[in-house]
Amino acid sequence: MTLYLDFDELCPEKRIVKIGGKEFDVTDMPAETMMLLNRRTIERKREGLEVLYEDFVEILCEWLKPQDSTITEAWITEHLPGSKIKSMIIAIFNPITNSPLGKFEEKKLTSTKSNVSEPQKS
Repeated sequence: MTLYLDFDELCPEKRIVKIGGKEFDVTDMPAETMMLLNRRTIERKREGLEVLYEDFVEILCEWLKPQDSTITEAWITEHLPGSKIKSMIIAIFNPITNSPLGKFEEKKLTSTKSNVSEPQKS
């Protein structure tokens, strides 16, 4: 038996948010945006801080821009007053940063040929 995890089949539930009358798909964060979040988290930890609200606004802007090129940080803060920013962080970012891990399943391989890449030796 082989332990198998198919990332192509891992599909989170679709999540849509409405900000300023516009709807955005926040089901999955693009890799570049996730790396930006990771960099900001590390930078703030080095400073002895948590990720700042302004960081979340910057990251959200980068996330939404491919869906609507007119989105700017100023547009987001205009349409998300301070009282809603914390709710936005919880609703949009928590499911992404705390998503459940995929679970490996036992699977009997049906062919002897494998598409699995072997690790490179240094």
